Order: sequence, then structure tokens, then C-alpha cells
Amino acid sequence: SEAVCIASPELCLVQSANAFSSARLLELVMELCGKYSLVPEASRGFVSHEFQLTSQSAIRAFLQEAAGMRGADKLARMLRYAQDGSRSPMETREYLLLCLPKRYGGYGLPKPTLNYRVDLDLNERQVSQRRYFECDMCWPHQKVVVEYDGHDDHESRVDRSRDAVKRNLLIARGYVVFTVTGGQIGKVSAFERTAYDIAAALGYRMRAFPDDWKVRHAALREELFKSIVGYEKSGRFTDA
Repeated sequence: SEAVCIASPELCLVQSANAFSSARLLELVMELCGKYSLVPEASRGFVSHEFQLTSQSAIRAFLQEAAGMRGADKLARMLRYAQDGSRSPMETREYLLLCLPKRYGGYGLPKPTLNYRVDLDLNERQVSQRRYFECDMCWPHQKVVVEYDGHDDHESRVDRSRDAVKRNLLIARGYVVFTVTGGQIGKVSAFERTAYDIAAALGYRMRAFPDDWKVRHAALREELFKSIVGYEKSGRFTDA
């Protein structure tokens, strides 16, 4: 309609940069560049979709035209740490905790590809009944995969069986596969062990942490988990 004006996702992000912390801004960038939307009243706290409202490249193109706009510099600075293609808020939190630089409270791991596609050969297709897999986080060069286990008690045995077949076929191809649950992400000690195991598989040395890193990490967690909803807390996620 000629009487309706809509702010683009890119403009909304520039404006949000003026009100949000760096961590919250990144979480929003990942949502708008991802394939989900936070909907607190939904049963899982979010809804999935196959489209992205924007992308890193679209945001960069907008920022070139928005030079000097208040919030643009902050968004440009944080955009380098974002990724396209996240499929859930917990995948986003997992990625940011693992891969944000240590000065922001993350573990500083190298950036993976999110929802990396692995095409299957004929035999693998027959076993899995799929043409390809999507891996939540993948470092293809090092052949390391991290899968988020978001199953709850209501999901079928078929879903769990499909995930087991996927994991076994990836391992047979020589991938190292880590499965991370909401409970692991929510517990600092459990997630730290996982982070160090992933780093070892990548050949990445964990070193040069700032003296106040634990304070920064706690602050990052507090920001990222503000959007946690009841579904995510129930039996699978705790702050302990």
C-alpha cells in the first residue's frame, strides 16, 4: 500500500545497536540472518521457517549506504562475528559462546559453517533415506561437527533413530561428532569441558584468556540467556 512504510531488517538492526548490548545485538543479528523467529507464546519459544529476513551481505551493503548513521559503526564492528543460517535460539547461543573472541567472554574458537550440507552417496542415501545431511556446526577442513540435541520427551523414536543414523554415517566418513544438549550449554562447567574437547579436535590451543575472562563470560551468558523461555528450562536447561 502507498500509505504503509516498513523499516527494513537492516535499518532495525542499526537502530537496535543504539539500545542493545553487543551480545544482545549479535543475538538479534543471528535471528534475522537465521531460519527462526523468537515467539515467546509459541510452545518452543520460537518458530522455524526456511527463509532469512536478511543476511550478512545484505547488512554490509546497507551499512555502506548508512555511513555516519548512529549505531552503524557498532553494528559493523559486531557483524564480523555473526553467521547466517542458525536454525534455533539455542544453536545461536551455543555458537556465540564457543566462537566469540575471549574479550567478549567467548572461547574464541575458529568460526564454523552453520548448517553445513554433506551430500550422501547412493549407499548412504539408502541407509538414511535422505539425499544429504545438514550439520548444525561444521569445520569441514578439520572434519569436526557439533550437533545440538534439542529433542524433548514428546519427540518420536523415529527422530532419535534418524539422528543416530546421521551421527554414525558422519563418523564412518571420518568426522569427529560432538552432541551438545541444552543442559550442557546451561551448565558452565559442563560446557567448558565440551569447549575444550572441541578445541582439541580442531587442533586449537586454548590460551591467552584475559584475567577477567570469567567475569566477561558470566556477563555474556546473562545477556544470551535473557530470552530463555519455559520450554527450554523444563528438564533440559538449568542455570546451575
